[in-house]
Amino acid sequence: DRSPSRGLGDVYKRQTLHHTEAMFKTAYILRTDLHSEYDDTNYNQSYRGNVDFVYSNVLLAKGMTEKYKSPEYLINSIETDKAVKWKTSSICRDFMFNIDNSFVKKNDDNAINKEETKNFIKSNLDDFFYSHFSKDGYAVIYAVHFNDVNNNHKEDNFHVHAIVLCNQFDEESKTYHTKSYLDNEGNWVYRNSLDDRNCLLYTSPSPRDGLL
Repeated sequence: DRSPSRGLGDVYKRQTLHHTEAMFKTAYILRTDLHSEYDDTNYNQSYRGNVDFVYSNVLLAKGMTEKYKSPEYLINSIETDKAVKWKTSSICRDFMFNIDNSFVKKNDDNAINKEETKNFIKSNLDDFFYSHFSKDGYAVIYAVHFNDVNNNHKEDNFHVHAIVLCNQFDEESKTYHTKSYLDNEGNWVYRNSLDDRNCLLYTSPSPRDGLL
C-alpha cells in the first residue's frame, strides 16, 4: 500500500526566497484579504476565489497562544515588534513542493473531495513542518492547492505552498528574539539559524529521511 508519506517524497526542488512581503504572500496562498498594521495596507487576494484551495494551517512555535493562529495577527506581531524593526523581514523560507496526484481523494464525479484529502495528508504535513521549524521557535503558514480541469488546468497539480517566518519566538519571555546581539567581547552575533542555511534547497520529506 502507498501512504501519504511516500507521496510527499515525490517532489521537485525550488530555491527559497528571502525577505519577501509576508502579508501579501500569505494572502495569496490563502486566497484571502489581510491587513498590514506596519504600513496600513490591505493585501486583497480573495478575488482569486477558492476553487484550487484545499485547506491551510498555521504551525505555531512553542509558547505561542491560540491568538497567533490567525495569520494576520501572527505576521503583524512580527512586523510591528521592536525586536524586528523592519517590514519584509518576516519570511526566510518561502517554497513550494508537489504531492503525488494519486493522494487526492475524489468523489464519484471525479471532483476533489477536499475534506477527505485534508484528513488524509494533514498529520504528515504538520509533523514535517513542526519537526523542521516550529519546534525550534519558527512559525509556519502553509496552504494546500489542487489544480485540475475544473479550474482550467490541462492536468492535475497537487501542491503545497509554505512560508516559514524568520524571527524565533522565545517560549519563556513570550516575545521574539532580536536577529543579532553583541557577545561578551563586543562582536555581533547573528542569531537566525535558518538564514545560516540560506543556500539549502528544501524538498518535501521522504521515507528515506525517516521524517514521516
